[in-house]
Amino acid sequence: MAAKKGQKFPPLYVQSFETAMECGETEQYNASRDLNVECARAINNVLGEHYHDNCLDTETASKEIVGKFGFERTTYVLASTVRHFDYDGRISRKNKNWALTIPIYDDKQLRQYYLVTGHPALIDMLVDQVRHDHLLTQPLKAQEVKAEAERILTQLQNLREPNSPNGEQFEVLMSPIFVERAKPRQMERLASLLGFPSLKISKSGRDTYIAIGKDENRSKPLQLRKPSVKAKLAAKPVPGDNPAARTKDREVR
Repeated sequence: MAAKKGQKFPPLYVQSFETAMECGETEQYNASRDLNVECARAINNVLGEHYHDNCLDTETASKEIVGKFGFERTTYVLASTVRHFDYDGRISRKNKNWALTIPIYDDKQLRQYYLVTGHPALIDMLVDQVRHDHLLTQPLKAQEVKAEAERILTQLQNLREPNSPNGEQFEVLMSPIFVERAKPRQMERLASLLGFPSLKISKSGRDTYIAIGKDENRSKPLQLRKPSVKAKLAAKPVPGDNPAARTKDREVR
């Protein structure tokens, strides 16, 4: 079951048990912890149900768990588990680093109650998928579009010879996760930043490529937008205007 857009899930209690006692919120804490336990048990179940022929169907497993518990609780339980297995080489360093960015509110003893006990390698694969699925729900920011444009431009500039099958174009593979997240207007912005008249975006199987003609000037920088006249005027100080003096004058009055 996939999580529906806007679907609400019971909130994760984001304080320790000690804080819950001090605030008289042990009922909320216990309810949230019980859901953590249920979530961990469900993860163990899907790791077994969706593992066949030495292959884990991570997409189905992720959708099933997130659809029932939401991203917040699912990532909390998985991050807590990854921290527990920080010594295990079967869990990737990138996922261990990611787990450290997720606030954990219980000590290690209490976290044992909602520890995912499946094979660490399968847990690692599920973490990859859940992180990927969650990222797809996050809108691209302007700086992410610019970063992708910078990466593509650098790769285009590093190519010595046209690398297209017909030898007439320079081609660079676009970031798959960027392509999955980008809206049409963001693809248009990417092309605008690169600024090559011959630029084309094409697909080959599951891959998406940026291609430009071999005669393009690849040494030029990104085509950044210039500030509008209105923005320039707003940033430009008015002659004789002294904000500090105005503040002091208000204080005297």
